[in-house]
Amino acid sequence: MPHLTKTDKRAKVSANEARRRKEVALAGLRELQLKEKEKSLIDAEQAEAEYEKRTRDDAEALLNWPARIATDMAADLGVDARKFQEVLDRHIRIFMRERSMVGVGAPKPQQRKPISKKRGRNAASK
Repeated sequence: MPHLTKTDKRAKVSANEARRRKEVALAGLRELQLKEKEKSLIDAEQAEAEYEKRTRDDAEALLNWPARIATDMAADLGVDARKFQEVLDRHIRIFMRERSMVGVGAPKPQQRKPISKKRGRNAASK
């Protein structure tokens, strides 16, 4: 058996390490291919597009909600329906604006005035 120099030994270790890394990478690739065939993986771009669509749909539904529900809620509370819808719409828009700023280093939202707890005639308009 020929005598190996230190350089030759390092080269041999490097070649062995390269083969090992290649085998590990191929094994990982084969696992991904198997999962893809089993349909246990989803496409990241498709998932992102679906998430964004759902987010837009939810935002639109929330913005349309006061017009749908304000009359019934105002009747339950005995307050003016038009004014109640305005207040509800304004607070939902403030909430959505605050939510859109979460995590982006935006300044804290301004403190809102609490809705009057006073029941009766047009308490929300004061």
